[in-house]
Amino acid sequence: MNTSSYNTKFSTLAFSQKVGDEYFWEASYQWKSDFYKETLQLPFSVFSKSKTISPDTIAFIEQILTKADKLVAKALSYFQEQLPICSKGFHLSDEEKRLLSVPLQEVPFESPQFLFYDNKEWILHFAEGGFSFCEPYGVSFHFKEETPILIENLEDSEEI
Repeated sequence: MNTSSYNTKFSTLAFSQKVGDEYFWEASYQWKSDFYKETLQLPFSVFSKSKTISPDTIAFIEQILTKADKLVAKALSYFQEQLPICSKGFHLSDEEKRLLSVPLQEVPFESPQFLFYDNKEWILHFAEGGFSFCEPYGVSFHFKEETPILIENLEDSEEI
């Protein structure tokens, strides 16, 4: 199998493994976050049906990662807006409901990572969080370009 690594302006995406009919590359970089007011290790990954990653996909990844702070804030704002409207599948305690009105930097989601797919679909995944539904796999926000469109509760998911 001919796999390779890909350079981005953030880090080198290295081939990790093939799972079923999908290829998986991963990387991380030191993210100097203005949103979190600290430097974090930010992982990002690509899932592809192809053995290669197109230049368009690399450009899209760079475009999204350049705006990581803004997109994390959008996801958290979307969470605070959507949960009071549609909390089906998210069982919030009274204490957790209070967190729907705290400043965005205080929403207890941690360990962000970006997951990209061939067709410019992508997910912002928080691997950990202070909500009961974050156990054991966190929570994911699906985006269409730069707009969050879905919050995925991973509470009942299975490990891949």
